[in-house]
Amino acid sequence: MTWTGERSADLPPTHEWRKIKRAVHARDHYRCKSCGYKGTYETLDCDHTGDRADHRLESLQTLCRPCHKVKTGEQSHQSARANRAKLTHPQTHQRHPGLT
Repeated sequence: MTWTGERSADLPPTHEWRKIKRAVHARDHYRCKSCGYKGTYETLDCDHTGDRADHRLESLQTLCRPCHKVKTGEQSHQSARANRAKLTHPQTHQRHPGLT
């Protein structure tokens, strides 16, 4: 599981997170929501579908590790692309208004 911030800042205390993860896996019948792989608590991840600070069951899903890695990589790529777009330079350079 890849996190851009500190894990402790993003997740509830470990004992609570384990309960949440077990509930999500049970709800999803221990199957990856992306590829259908049937796994165990140890082989599956609990993934946020939106805001990673939202730990409600309806905003979490079960993913196998390979699918979680792919999803995280795609999100990272999209974020990097958005950040690069913010750094584009203007087409024309205008003279500072105080210098006219």
